[in-house]
This record gives sequence, structure tokens and C-alpha cells, in this order.
Amino acid sequence: MSEKKHGKGLFNPSAPAMSDEGKKRTFAKPANSKSARSAAVTEPVPEVTDEYIEIPSKLVRNWRFKDRTAVELEDDPEYSALVDEIREQGVISPITVRPIEGASADGFQYEEVVGFKRLSACKALGIDVPAHVRELSDLEAARLQKSENTGRSAPSAWSLGQHYKTLLEQGMAETQTQLAASLGIDRVTLTNLLRIANNIPDDISKSIKLHRLGSTALLKMVSLLGEKAGRSSEAMVDRIVEFADEFNEKPEKSSTILAKIEASFDSSTQKSLSGSTFRSQKGKALSVKPGKDKLSVTMHAAALSVASPEEITEALTKFLEAKGLTLEEAKNSK
Repeated sequence: MSEKKHGKGLFNPSAPAMSDEGKKRTFAKPANSKSARSAAVTEPVPEVTDEYIEIPSKLVRNWRFKDRTAVELEDDPEYSALVDEIREQGVISPITVRPIEGASADGFQYEEVVGFKRLSACKALGIDVPAHVRELSDLEAARLQKSENTGRSAPSAWSLGQHYKTLLEQGMAETQTQLAASLGIDRVTLTNLLRIANNIPDDISKSIKLHRLGSTALLKMVSLLGEKAGRSSEAMVDRIVEFADEFNEKPEKSSTILAKIEASFDSSTQKSLSGSTFRSQKGKALSVKPGKDKLSVTMHAAALSVASPEEITEALTKFLEAKGLTLEEAKNSK
């Protein structure tokens, strides 16, 4: 197989296909390589050897703890460029995989730990992928993934938040402090990413491409979703979803869009909180004042001069029943 030197070496997809077991290769790794530059994490990162094999990409599955999503690739211009580069030149830097223990019902033999974008590109092109094969625990794999992403195009704040949330839920660490120490993550950064992952509901994540929004905008969104006087989180969710198209079309304006949502929401809320008073030719007739989970309606003398309390009650109950409620008069307790 012809081989062209470029950085860490190159796998040429135009070469004859390899067997399922792959063929071992070695290449020279520069002294200032990525792994040599990424020793800043608290815990040691497993060393990746120079030896790699070529594996049919269809035999490699994505790691359940990956820190990127397939949806994120769809909006990544670098990914499209990577696919074109691999199509023309081959894979420059091997990915890292670990063998799957036992027989896999879906036919996979390896699990990708580092190189999600490169593996996805190879799958799209239907070619083999060069890979370092390592025996790694989940924690070692997470450290290696974190280290390899340093200096590369970083996953989005939304994807990272979901990633760290999953690690905690699956028992990778018992506390946020332990997780931060294990992966060499700043504790404040980790806390903020988990706030994003834990406090933005599905209604929003299914409507808005959150991976296109920065951490500042996402944290602002979390803040708006918090309960405040006269503002319910459910109502704010609905308001944010109303602006989904605007977020998706102009993600770089997300902070401005959120400021507009907050201003309009607070304005309408303040207006509704002030209540309304209705007057007639006979004077004040009706006062309506909204509150939290209730609406107070007061009938004044002008209204009672033309309708009895029984008539007003009947009109209200018929209206609510027409809206689908089944009403039953509650008995007064003695």
C-alpha cells in the first residue's frame, strides 16, 4: 500500500481492502505530537502506541460516552471538509478503539473512543479506518477522549453537558468534584455545563439546535427558565419554543433573541399582573386580578344590579364545561 507522510501518517482509501482482522502498521510520531501536548489533566492519560491496524469502519460502533452527537456533525462545516479530505487524501491520524468483549449481536468488534468525526467520515465513505487498539476502562477512555479534544475543534457546550451528565448517571464518579478531578476539568466549568444539561427541557432541545448556541446563551436560557414572581417556567418554555426558527436561523444572535424574549415576557406578565377593572354606565362592574395559579374575579354593585350571583355562577360554569371541564359543586365542610 502506498503511504504518504503528512503529520502522523496516512491511510489511503484507494488501496486494496484489508481483512476483518486488519493489517498492522507503524508510523513515526513527531515529538510535538498531540498526545505529547495534552498532559495537563490531573490523572495520567493512557499512552497511545505508534502501532495501528486498518479496520473496516462498519465493525466499529460509537462509544456510548462520546462527547459529540451525530446531529452536531450535520451543522459542522469542518466535518464536511474532513469528509472531502479523507475522500481525496485518506485518514491522516488514526482513531483509537477498544475491543468489544464477547460476541456483539449487532456485528461490531470494536468501540470508538477517540475519533468520532473521522470514524463517521469513513462510514459515510464506506472505507476502512486506521485505528490504535487499546484495552481501556471507561474512565481511562474518558480521560483519553478529553485529552485528545484539547487543541482540536471542541464539542459544543450542549454536547459536553450531556456527556458529563451521562458519566455521572452511569457511575463514572460519585460526585461532580470527583469527576472534575478525574478528567482534569475546571469545577466551575463543569457545574455550568451540568446546569445546562439538567435544566433545559426536552420541548426546547427538540425544537432548537442547542449545539449551535454558546455556553453564555445557554446559561442565560437556564436563568430565564427559573421560577420568578409572576413567571412560570412552563410559560417561559412555550415562549422560547415560539422563537425556535429564529434561534436556528441565527444562532449567533441567540443572546439578543433571549433578551427580546425576556423583555416581551416580563412586559406581558406585568400587564396581566396589574389586573383589569371594567366600568359601566352604573359604575364599577367587574375587577379581574391574576395571581399564581388562580384568577380572582370580583363582581361589583353595577354587575349585581343586572345579574344575580346564581346567574353569574351559572354562566361561568357553563363556559368552563364548554371548554372540557367536568364540574361538581363541592360540599362545604362543617
